Amino acid sequence: MLMEKVVKKYNTKGDIESVIIRPPWFYGPHQPKRQNRFYNMIKNGSVPIVGDGQNKRSMACTLNICQALIKSAIIENSNGKIFWIADKKPYTFHEIISTIREVMVKEFKIKCIDDHIQLPSFISEIAYYFDKTIQWTGFYNQEIHVLSEMNKTIACSVIMAKKEINYNPNIDLYEGTVLSLKSQLGEFI
Repeated sequence: MLMEKVVKKYNTKGDIESVIIRPPWFYGPHQPKRQNRFYNMIKNGSVPIVGDGQNKRSMACTLNICQALIKSAIIENSNGKIFWIADKKPYTFHEIISTIREVMVKEFKIKCIDDHIQLPSFISEIAYYFDKTIQWTGFYNQEIHVLSEMNKTIACSVIMAKKEINYNPNIDLYEGTVLSLKSQLGEFI
């Protein structure tokens, strides 16, 4: 947020041209190690579902993000704008887990335990207060922060990016997971 404010300040003064891209939870080729950890939790049947799992999440395949970066860089009227970049639609948490598991089994013959850890929704509420307390002291714990959000819908709209930079997120969760696993298969066998 602070970085965005600095960029906007210099853009408004005319010192720089800029476009801010906001991808949510991202996955795909060259994904961060935390996503590999999530895939392994799905594989091992140890992924937690907090609440009913119907909460939705926007996700963005790294290749969709690259498309948005290129388009925003070459379309002149994008200067000074901010775009949310994600796949075409948000996915329920159940859909995310079942899609990733399906790709592992069908496309790569990876043995997966078809299970998860079911936690009541109030666990996220408790984690939220722990997260706020930890951050108030100047620290950050990724696991507690993520747990505090696991029962919430966190979704964005890509309508503005579609309209203004002709963004077309043509890779969905299934295809993006295939590409992700192809790029790092050794992590999951």
